[in-house]
This record gives sequence, C-alpha cells and structure tokens, in this order.
Amino acid sequence: MPHKALIACVILGVFITLSAAQCERKRIIHTIRYRDCHPKRLLSFGCMGTCTSYTRPSSTNSGELDQYCQCCQDAEKRFARVRILCPDTSGERMFKVYVVTLAVPQECSCRPCSLLPNHIIPSEPDFLQKKKRSFLKLVGVNSADTNSITVGPTTNATY
Repeated sequence: MPHKALIACVILGVFITLSAAQCERKRIIHTIRYRDCHPKRLLSFGCMGTCTSYTRPSSTNSGELDQYCQCCQDAEKRFARVRILCPDTSGERMFKVYVVTLAVPQECSCRPCSLLPNHIIPSEPDFLQKKKRSFLKLVGVNSADTNSITVGPTTNATY
C-alpha cells in the first residue's frame, strides 16, 4: 500500500511541475550581422522561459533513473526578409542591398530537448494567437514572399 502512495505523490509532483512550465514569445531587439555589411537592429520575437526537466528514480526499473527534459523553443515559425546595406567591392557604387531571410518564432512551447519522441506542452493561450499581430506586417514584408530562405543581392541601387 505505501508503494501506491509513493507513486501517487510522484505523479502529483510531476503534474504540478509540468503546470509550472512557462515558455512565451517575447519581443526582442535583434541585430543582424552578415558578412561585412552594416549591422541592422530590428524589433523581433524570441522564445523565452522555463520548462520542466528532471531526473528521478525509475518507478518501473529499479536501479535506473527516469529522465525528462524540455526546452523553451519555437513550435511554429515564419520567415521575414530584411534588406541590409553592404559595401560594393566592385567599385561601381558605394553599397549593394542584400536581402537576408530570418526565421521568426510565431508560437513558443516547451518541447523535447532532444530528438527523442516526447509530448509537447502548449504554452500560449488560444486567445493570444487570435490577437497576435504578425511580425511580417510590422516590418512591411508581404507574407507571399516569405516561403524560401535566400540570401543574395536584390537591387543595384546606389546609396
């Protein structure tokens, strides 16, 4: 009988710990550095928070440990294209404009730290998803242009 009580306490402890996980999408200032181009600071988003991790004695295999690890990371992402100025080494003009494609988290959650199968704990309530403003609209990038990751020259404009 004490064995069942111990298992119930462990399960309750894990449930309380899992419910305390907090992983959220937060606004950040991101600095883009690409080759010898001028660094560019942007308002962006990142995933930040605390997720559950533990090691405990195994309830099924004596002499072994059960390990559980989750990290705060993107559950969904979009791509934003950002223009940056780079010196023109050809001598034809002072600068070239390059487009750098960035991955931007749209939703964050506690996810397995490794590639081993595990369950996902959603972190953001549904009402936040309905009210969120797209980062792409914030920076004026057309969402139809964000399906591929490319880096390269886009125009020959002189600045």
